[in-house]
Amino acid sequence: MNKKPQHKGHGLEQNVAEIYRDRGYWNVKTNQFYKKTVHREIITREFDIVYYRMFEKRYTECKYHCKTNVGIAEVEEFYAKLRLFLIDTIHAEMITNQGYSSPAQAFAKEKGIQLIDGKQLTEMESTRKKDFSLAIMCYRGLDAYNKKGVLGVINYVFPRLLPLDRQIDNYTR
Repeated sequence: MNKKPQHKGHGLEQNVAEIYRDRGYWNVKTNQFYKKTVHREIITREFDIVYYRMFEKRYTECKYHCKTNVGIAEVEEFYAKLRLFLIDTIHAEMITNQGYSSPAQAFAKEKGIQLIDGKQLTEMESTRKKDFSLAIMCYRGLDAYNKKGVLGVINYVFPRLLPLDRQIDNYTR
């Protein structure tokens, strides 16, 4: 039984993954689990989104917050996860629908983690509807038509016309 999680964090992850697919990034996958054995104990950690951009593997952590900014503890936790799997922070980014506290920003800058806040996320959403992203969306819409007909196209295109908050909500229903 495959049930959708009923939380907005999942919706943010799915929405960002769709933005990345529409931007032409490759092999975009959500909820990727990595395992490592340390002192005979298996440690498992999840990366919200893993994808390729220009032959470079990228790791993304998404944080949905209702009103507060992402704090330093959450950025430190992401950094620890990267270090555990020996992932260079130049390949890492953290995305939120809100903002980041000053200590979180300072820590991320020191460690080389890219931070994307709610304003930048909204800009990403609007730019995916322009330029090359539009061509990719048309191609994916045609693929939806070939698989499911007109309803496939409607189900693919219509959600992308909604405001960002509504798109995130759609993934949590």
